[in-house]
Amino acid sequence: MGTTKTRERIVESAYKCFSEKGYIGTTTKEISKLAGISEVTLFRYFKSKKELFEEVLNKFSVLPDIEKIKTEKSLSIEKKLEKVAEEIIRSLKEKKNFIKILLSEISPHSEEVSEIYREFISRLDSIIAEILSSDKETARLFHSSLFGYFLSEEIFLESEIDEKKLEKIVKKLVELFTEKRGEEK
Repeated sequence: MGTTKTRERIVESAYKCFSEKGYIGTTTKEISKLAGISEVTLFRYFKSKKELFEEVLNKFSVLPDIEKIKTEKSLSIEKKLEKVAEEIIRSLKEKKNFIKILLSEISPHSEEVSEIYREFISRLDSIIAEILSSDKETARLFHSSLFGYFLSEEIFLESEIDEKKLEKIVKKLVELFTEKRGEEK
């Protein structure tokens, strides 16, 4: 079996395990078993569970899709933000169970997990800040608004964000973040 295929199988198996048991509850032994390889082989590809988790976030997160949107020259800032917002909400909905488990693991006792999230959020802030031609704090407000809305609706209220609702909230959010821009011109 090829090196690339084995690596992909490990990452996909890790995603499945992390989605079911979380980062803390998943062992590299379980991941290697699901991938059909030995644990020694897993460590040939990834030095640690943390490194493997970072790879899972990179592959299965919204970041690659947002990077593509950022580089689309033909789109206005408003259209880019709309597409970014839609991607973030759809990604969160798609990974709802994974999100629930990861949220339950954030505590003072999981510094390793918190460090990974900080790096992820920093990358997300940077991409959105570039799109907005703004600072990271404004970018964080943008995606935090989406995340908060997702948590309120899908997790706490158990109310699905359908396409109609998604379109409505995206438009409102983009208006909020581009309204001041229009006033400055």
